[in-house]
Amino acid sequence: MGVFQEMVEVVNRTSEPCTLRYDGQDMVIPPNYDKEGNPIEGVCTKIPRQCVPFALSQNPVMGTEDALDPSSFESKVGIIDPKKNPKKNHSWYDCSFRPIDKTELTRVNVRKMLEDDPQVADVVVRGRKIDDVRPIGDKMAFDVREGDR
Repeated sequence: MGVFQEMVEVVNRTSEPCTLRYDGQDMVIPPNYDKEGNPIEGVCTKIPRQCVPFALSQNPVMGTEDALDPSSFESKVGIIDPKKNPKKNHSWYDCSFRPIDKTELTRVNVRKMLEDDPQVADVVVRGRKIDDVRPIGDKMAFDVREGDR
């Protein structure tokens, strides 16, 4: 990574390492808390100020995104910024412990969400022609064969 003049301290709010990729290089942000939520002494991670937006956006807490404003979300990484504007209270200044729930939904199954919608259909394309158009809920030929075994 290049030479950066200004470094900012980041806090990993979870008990597992978080990763950050900037300019093709990977960095690991070690946890600042143990599994019970007690702070680990002596952990101080500093990253260049240019990397802060990447650290925040690459480590979101799933399910905290706002559907109308995708830039509004909670991150697993908190920022300790000495140049913080006291008038602005952003969520990324929160450095409290955030436990990780292993049962949290990390991906949405779009097929299950849309199977009841009659306007959405599967389009089966083979080569240059469309073979079949069917509702999403219908099983395809290979799905039926797999289920019969």
